[in-house]
Amino acid sequence: MQILKERSVEEQLVELVEQRGGAAPKIVVPGTRGWPDRLVITRSGAMFFVETKSPAGGVCSWSQKQIHILLRRLHVDIYTIRNADRIANRLGP
Repeated sequence: MQILKERSVEEQLVELVEQRGGAAPKIVVPGTRGWPDRLVITRSGAMFFVETKSPAGGVCSWSQKQIHILLRRLHVDIYTIRNADRIANRLGP
């Protein structure tokens, strides 16, 4: 049985989002740690952040948890996933 790495989950997410007509650009904020891996933009215009983790049990760092708290305070959706199917229903048909 092959164990997926976090990068594989991220690649699956991008592929799934693009198949559904959306985009999932990589997020890089220079000088700041903890931002989610991807911003998902659906075909209908909905947007949310996604943090990908290894299915084997990767956990969010302290800085990631702080950014997640900030985003939630700002009423921004943020999902931590170990499998791209976790957000498939948010992408639409």
